[in-house]
Amino acid sequence: MSKTDYNEFFTEYVQISVHVIRNKKIALNPNFGSRVKKRISLETFQTCETPKSEKALNPNFERTALEKLQKFETGFAFRKVGFGLRELAIVLGTNVNYASILVKRHRSKGFIAYIRDLRLDYITQKMMDESKFRQYSNRALASECGFGCTKSFVHAFKLKFKISPGLFVEQFNDNGRSQKASDAECD
Repeated sequence: MSKTDYNEFFTEYVQISVHVIRNKKIALNPNFGSRVKKRISLETFQTCETPKSEKALNPNFERTALEKLQKFETGFAFRKVGFGLRELAIVLGTNVNYASILVKRHRSKGFIAYIRDLRLDYITQKMMDESKFRQYSNRALASECGFGCTKSFVHAFKLKFKISPGLFVEQFNDNGRSQKASDAECD
């Protein structure tokens, strides 16, 4: 809707509102309803386009970009605080729209969820593999995996694993102790 159309529409709306308030009854201009319907259908028609996720990508480009995406996932660039879609697009050698489509199509999630999950998977693997990470504070864990603030890290961790990072470490340590105890009993 152009600015002049919007101004006309708004002016008519105000005039009708004033008229209704004064007379306590609805007295619409006979053309008003049809004009509104026409504008709404025109706006709907203009905004109906193919969703981004359904746009076709060049198969060769998609294959190359997917290989780069897999290589990116094995690296550590996602751990950088503030790593965004623009940075991923640069890594993939494309624009942000295609990068977003690629992630959505091949990872079945939006970019934010994708990066969040990469970070959380990275830090949980580190916590399980290296005992020093289990000694880290939530703040240090958040910083290590690329979250900008501790609160968002803890919230994302709880959302994904249904448990806080501290409780995760506690349960992991308890499982490790019980495993060592059962191994010792077998000897």
